[in-house]
Amino acid sequence: PIYCRQADNVLMDVNGALTKRKGYKSYTGSTAAGVRAAHRVQFETGTDTILVVDGQTPKTLTAAGYGTIAGAGTIAPSDHISMATYRNFVFLASGSTTLQRWDGTTWTSYAAGSGAGQLPSGYTKPKFVEVFNNHMVLSGFNDSTPDRSAVFFGKLN
Repeated sequence: PIYCRQADNVLMDVNGALTKRKGYKSYTGSTAAGVRAAHRVQFETGTDTILVVDGQTPKTLTAAGYGTIAGAGTIAPSDHISMATYRNFVFLASGSTTLQRWDGTTWTSYAAGSGAGQLPSGYTKPKFVEVFNNHMVLSGFNDSTPDRSAVFFGKLN
């Protein structure tokens, strides 16, 4: 017998029948800069969407197209964009703005300070964010910090 190892243009249903793939959908309304980053969001609450940075603004992507998110701020065109999900939050780092947190509705900026939920003064604008083993890792700080190679590793809960 001959077996198919890969078929990019077909889908197999639960009964093993093959059907032609339905293709893709093109979204309009994007800025001239285009989509610069995309991140799948799967919250514990059941929310499942795509968060994109379209030009300089984070937006949601749904079957209907782009949706705007209030309070997201502007991300400079030259910025690197990094996103990570933890439970019911998405964290966004760009290097030129303070670390942002999205709860599915609104954006919040992390302030400098020494309390819980605050970043040390001079280390509020990371370029990279990652979540690992209930900890957040931040690096590539673009503030006027004494040590731009610093890496912060903090417990989230």
